[in-house]
Amino acid sequence: MRWFRIARSAFAAGLCIAPVAAPASAEPREPGRAPPTSHSPIAVTSEFLLGFWTDDGDCANVIEFRPDGTFRTGGETGLWILTGDRLTFQGTQPVSARLEAPNENTLVLIHPDGSTGRSTRCPASAVRSARSS
Repeated sequence: MRWFRIARSAFAAGLCIAPVAAPASAEPREPGRAPPTSHSPIAVTSEFLLGFWTDDGDCANVIEFRPDGTFRTGGETGLWILTGDRLTFQGTQPVSARLEAPNENTLVLIHPDGSTGRSTRCPASAVRSARSS
């Protein structure tokens, strides 16, 4: 499952149509740091996630993680939270995956069923260029 499938499954379930406050019992999003591991030489932080990511190499097809804890993809927006190495699209029922970063421009998502997805960072200039084409 990829970013877009995670986000869209959350939308389909009515989870992220509008940002929803994190539950009171949730750990704070900051510092949201996962220590580097043998599989993740780059620490995944909230700051690391900010910006545009693509699952298919097409910078016209991105998910944008914003500093205010919202994301945008395909005209839809929702709320994201990073707790340790777990990214959650927050709503009435959270949808989440564990993250690893083998380098500064690649994320590997590890889903609860063990399947994985890979996303790459898109520079903002590439996103603007792809959107204007």
